[in-house]
Amino acid sequence: MRIGAKAGPTRQAASRSLRGAVKLAAMSALFCSHAVGEDLANRAVYFDIKPQSLAGALIEFSRQSQIQVMSQGADLAQRHSAGLVGRYTVREALDRLLSETDLEYTPTAPNTIAALPQGGPRGATGQLVASQGTIRLAQADVGRPVSAPAVDNASPDAAGTGSATAAGQPLQEVIVSGSRIVRSGFTAPTPVTVVGAQRIEQLAVTNVGDALNRLPAFRATQSPSTSFLSAANIGARTLDLRGLGAERTLVLVNGRRFIPSSSRGTVDVNLIPAMLIDRVEVVTGGASAAYGSDAVAGVVNILLDDTLTGMRGQVSYGESQRGDNGEYQASFAGGMPFAAGRGHVIVGAEYSDADGMGNCYTRSWCATAWSNFNNPGHLTNGLPALVRMPHTHGATFTPGGLINGPEPLRGIQFLADGTPAPFEYGSFVGPFFMSGGDGEGRNAFWTAPLLAVPVERLAMFGRVNVDLSDDVRAFADLSFGRIQARGQGAQTRDTNIAIQQDNAFLPESIRQMMIDHDIATLSFGRAGEDLGVAINRNDNRTWRLALGLEGELGGGWRWDGYYQYGDNDYEQTVENNRIQSRFPLAVDAVYAPDGSIVCRSALTDPNNGCQPINLFGEFQFSQAAKDWLYGTAWQRTKIEQHVLAFNLQGEPLSTWAGPVPVAFGVEYREDSIAGDADPISQVSGWYVGNGQSVDGKVDVKEAYLETALPLARDTAFAKSLELNGAMRLTEYSTSGTVETWKLGLVYEPLDWVRLRATRSRDIRAPNVQELFGATSAAFGRITDPLTNLNGLPRVFTGGNPDLQPEVADTWTAGVVFTPYGTLFDGLRVSLDYFDISLKDAITTVGAQTIVDRCASGAADFCELITRDETLAVIEVRNPAINLNRLIARGTDLELDYTLPQQPWGKLGVRLLGTWVKDLITIDSVGPTNRAGQTGVQTGATPGLPRWTANASVTYDYGPLMLTLEGRYIPKGKYDATLVGPEDDGYSPLLPNSISTNRVDGRFYMNLAGQYTLVERGGTEIELFGAIYNALDRDPPVSIANGAGTNTMLFDVMGRLYRLGLRFRY
Repeated sequence: MRIGAKAGPTRQAASRSLRGAVKLAAMSALFCSHAVGEDLANRAVYFDIKPQSLAGALIEFSRQSQIQVMSQGADLAQRHSAGLVGRYTVREALDRLLSETDLEYTPTAPNTIAALPQGGPRGATGQLVASQGTIRLAQADVGRPVSAPAVDNASPDAAGTGSATAAGQPLQEVIVSGSRIVRSGFTAPTPVTVVGAQRIEQLAVTNVGDALNRLPAFRATQSPSTSFLSAANIGARTLDLRGLGAERTLVLVNGRRFIPSSSRGTVDVNLIPAMLIDRVEVVTGGASAAYGSDAVAGVVNILLDDTLTGMRGQVSYGESQRGDNGEYQASFAGGMPFAAGRGHVIVGAEYSDADGMGNCYTRSWCATAWSNFNNPGHLTNGLPALVRMPHTHGATFTPGGLINGPEPLRGIQFLADGTPAPFEYGSFVGPFFMSGGDGEGRNAFWTAPLLAVPVERLAMFGRVNVDLSDDVRAFADLSFGRIQARGQGAQTRDTNIAIQQDNAFLPESIRQMMIDHDIATLSFGRAGEDLGVAINRNDNRTWRLALGLEGELGGGWRWDGYYQYGDNDYEQTVENNRIQSRFPLAVDAVYAPDGSIVCRSALTDPNNGCQPINLFGEFQFSQAAKDWLYGTAWQRTKIEQHVLAFNLQGEPLSTWAGPVPVAFGVEYREDSIAGDADPISQVSGWYVGNGQSVDGKVDVKEAYLETALPLARDTAFAKSLELNGAMRLTEYSTSGTVETWKLGLVYEPLDWVRLRATRSRDIRAPNVQELFGATSAAFGRITDPLTNLNGLPRVFTGGNPDLQPEVADTWTAGVVFTPYGTLFDGLRVSLDYFDISLKDAITTVGAQTIVDRCASGAADFCELITRDETLAVIEVRNPAINLNRLIARGTDLELDYTLPQQPWGKLGVRLLGTWVKDLITIDSVGPTNRAGQTGVQTGATPGLPRWTANASVTYDYGPLMLTLEGRYIPKGKYDATLVGPEDDGYSPLLPNSISTNRVDGRFYMNLAGQYTLVERGGTEIELFGAIYNALDRDPPVSIANGAGTNTMLFDVMGRLYRLGLRFRY
């Protein structure tokens, strides 16, 4: 029954009060008929309810027991529950959860109980009835396409007796629903890993990205300690499930898409305040039919604490043992009801400022400067084509300059004051590098990049919920995030500068040697250390607004609709960037007729502004010359997203085994990108950077249907059997219409064994960045198997408007054990197999991979390479392309074991592991399996460890909680395309042979703890701290440009400490 719109405030309040009183009276009457019968009350369920607020604990009870829960009293979020783990009857679980509170429970309707204050008013039957306005605890299963609807527990004409509320007090009935498709990773049809807010606190991490990237199912991607590998989006934290690429992991916030915030079209989870997060659900396996495009590898759904009441916050500081990478962090969150409980508001903010780290030479393991050297004589000298050696120095450039030819001047270097001196060459001398010789500690490829970049971050979020009526609620979300980061790019590195005999800055002794040997021009190499590195500054700002309505239609049907707008403004500048067209003019310095030194070009064009530069020695140039040569490149990009969506869900029918939930929805989404760059970038005139203008738009129209069909319950052959499925039809403006679907089966032969399997067809269409992204250029180091020489070509990356959608076929199958008994209460184990086959995978393969595949005979990759007359690679185009196929196969293990409470405390163990059978890329040359590859060449395709494990033990005793965490990465291959002595088929005669193709494994241990200083009257104050990489393990050698290891897998910081204070009120 809907209240009339024209009723005045007094009449509306009276109507709501009367309607609520009738409903509660009806509920009390239903209890008299044993609405929650003895069978249900005595049914045993495995519960896993972590310590949290009482409101959260009741929500978890509802979802895990599939019993509706109604409560009242606005202070439930401020009360604490110790949680519950183990197999209990419903009655026992409720008794334990409410044992230390002033609440008791009473059945009110089929599958429904109410938790109400003890000693409250009682109806004619003697059962409790509400005496104050009830309040909503939370929405059920936010973000799940299918969930059991809120149940209208009594019709307006239901008979019964009971006590009404106090005079003038409006009463509103609110129910928290348990779902037929629950969210727990141990009961869902598809594997789900849940990371709760308490887990994030236990690890003492400052953002959700760091917590999630510890899970074996993720391949760590971009973070402040890996961002130096790319000038774009430095400081970002993105998520990559299965190692299939971050763009194939869909990130949701409260079940809704978040605005893309990176140049790859991915979401930077730095933008979500961790203090507001209730939990994060990680769905592994294809989920496009349920959630839409991009959910090929899975979904990360960040669920916020929408019912937060009170305040919470924390401050902390962390620093490495070496005194660098200092980070200040502060966060705050608060929430409160208003309008007599009909509305609720939450706000949160998070700020952090990290100093970053120095370059490779600040760590001894990196300063050794290992590298792979080409061995041109591998066919005769018995050594492989690539030889790993330490002490990599520049062979054709020095900070003061080096003459590279012709003879006999080759090998003369210039000291800091410009004095000529002999240059000592090392071994394996190549076009750029050598091992040993002069130049210790001054390799330009190691001095520029930072091991961790400085990042300043601000994230804010606010949400308001308002009950417009008993059946309709409105909500509004507003978020803002800003990330500013600074990275160091390449200083200039030249190997073939032309120096004329009449150069005004040329030392006279060198000029005389040129005259004596009739040499007109020298080939000169120089690393511009004194000219400074390029400074990359990123400013990334993201706004998001969501407005929506949700409510009930009666008969168990629920609906919601919303509009969402997102705006991401990204600006990148590259300071101290050389203007390429001016450099040869400035180098060509001569004497003017008046004896002054000028540019040769100024003799014929005195107004061109050219300033001559002296490159012989260090800091011998004038400031005017540097200012004329160097400037700032910039690029600005705006991504906008509009989303309109409507969802409807309910239980239209039931089978002999239970209700059949159904969800239906439609969505329209528009993503657009627009950007501009400076005029010099438009003609690729800078040394690095060179962004371009960009403009494009994609429209998406979608409709989906999802359901779950119970086939059996409590029979001789099955405790439960359920078939679930989903279908989605999607129309893209750029690539047409595609269909996705999913089928799943969940079978529980015993109440402690559950089998599950899914088969799905998933898609991902190219995003606006991949289609229309601006082309940019930078220098990249490569090893060319064709010439067996190193190279430093210009690498161009950008979008490709001809891309087609990628299509994935996914299988998952698994088993879940939740045994019970004296020894096994609190134990849960799941084992799941996954098989993802992705056709027409969209990717940028990297310059090294392009060169390698060309050398293997792939003509389509050779077309992306430009060579000079000596066959040296001078340019590589690395656009987004459709690769033939990408395949990932493996198995996930999850184990949780919580021991019963003991006098000496409580102990919990968690183990997460992933075994990767295959990570195969297939192109025109053939397949390459990178499973077991833990190294990564610069510009090459990364792999995954064959298996990884993350284990933790948590000890909880009174005010003290300690967590010991261990992470293991086994020994692996350096590169799957290379062959070392450890591999089958090795021969030094092979063009892809290497002296060692192994990367050592590593075990990392972290220790975190928290101690409650104050716990009184709803106020808690905790001291917390952590020691990361407590054993101070250095990473293994794994050759990578400027890092010396694979920073996506291995820790580069060493032992790091963090200490902080946390409060709740």
